Amino acid sequence: MKACSIASSVIHPIEELLARRVGLDAKSLGPQALKRAVAQRAKTLSLPSPQAYWDRLRADPRELPALVDLLVVPETWFLREPEALTALVREVEVRRDHSTATSKLRILSAPCATGEEPLSIVIALLDAGWSSDSIEVVAGDISERNLAKAASGCYQANSFRSRELGFRNRYFEPGPTGFRAQARLMRPIRLDVMNLVTRDFGALHEPFDFIFCRNLLIYLHPEARRHVLDNLFSVLRDGGGLFVGAAECGYLSRQLFQSEQVNGSFVFRKRASRAGVGRLRDQADPLSPIAPATPDRLVSEASQRAPIAAGNKTVLERARQLADAGSLSEAAGICEALLRNEGGSAEALYLLGVVRDAEGSPREAEALYRKALYLDPGCYEAILQLSLNRERGGDAREARMLHERARRLKASGESQP
Repeated sequence: MKACSIASSVIHPIEELLARRVGLDAKSLGPQALKRAVAQRAKTLSLPSPQAYWDRLRADPRELPALVDLLVVPETWFLREPEALTALVREVEVRRDHSTATSKLRILSAPCATGEEPLSIVIALLDAGWSSDSIEVVAGDISERNLAKAASGCYQANSFRSRELGFRNRYFEPGPTGFRAQARLMRPIRLDVMNLVTRDFGALHEPFDFIFCRNLLIYLHPEARRHVLDNLFSVLRDGGGLFVGAAECGYLSRQLFQSEQVNGSFVFRKRASRAGVGRLRDQADPLSPIAPATPDRLVSEASQRAPIAAGNKTVLERARQLADAGSLSEAAGICEALLRNEGGSAEALYLLGVVRDAEGSPREAEALYRKALYLDPGCYEAILQLSLNRERGGDAREARMLHERARRLKASGESQP
């Protein structure tokens, strides 16, 4: 069965089912992703037609998770976001210094994919002097296949893509096909099949001190995003911290969360009171504590303070901060002004691409990533982002090629931070 032969009369109700049950916006994965997944499941089940698969999907409750397994994007590796981990360690150290509580530090990592993120959290805390018995990391994911992989504790070279790999020798044992996590690393992890969209989510979980929910919101329908953020708010302790992806900051309401930059990463703290606050609004809020400024003024001030290379760096850092804080249009304006005034800049093109991705324009974002790589073939971040976009778009072959290109760059020491 070919994906292109599947009629919209079958695809549309499946899209609606995915949106209703798990909040997934199937179109965010690319125009052919759902058709390919349906064709693959129908072939696996030896079903004669797309309509027969739709009938099976409605009749068998086990089939929806199997379809989701083919659609989710478990793109992750150890220590993928070191700034967020550094910020977490700083936050828990401050809390430990000012608290006499004896209860465990509780952290939620969801979606956890195949386990690299929750294990990275444990690595960061163990390196900071915490013991395995003093922390609990709940690793939740809707995909049972991902959780089974996480439970095995076995990982291959693709999971070890960070610049620093000393942790691998400290916490993993080499094996015939890869590396297995040591018992002290697995001990604090509790795996849980988890759907963040369900309305009873808050009643099923005890409060968490910190939550990592990175790169999920961008795949959800607006109403599902509201449900997820309501649920996360309900299980986060007052004053607790929420970490989301850089492209997702604009979805958080400043009435519920207060943004603070810690060690280069934004932490969204739960406000102590929700009095007078309605449901979360699906729009960007001015979360950043940085005072507003126009792109043209920023470029002008930077050029007056320092030579143009240093000025560009200053302006781009400002744009990154605004993007992380959810001020996407202002970040885009800074990048566009810089490109207009100073010509080509791989870093500005890459950052503008990230903003366009966050705004729901993946094709424009991909064109910007490719322009960045034309100017600087060693732009490591642009290669990784372009690889992820190609994987979302269903081009697994190019995604693998880009991953390999990034690996070679890192190994040669030519990649740019």
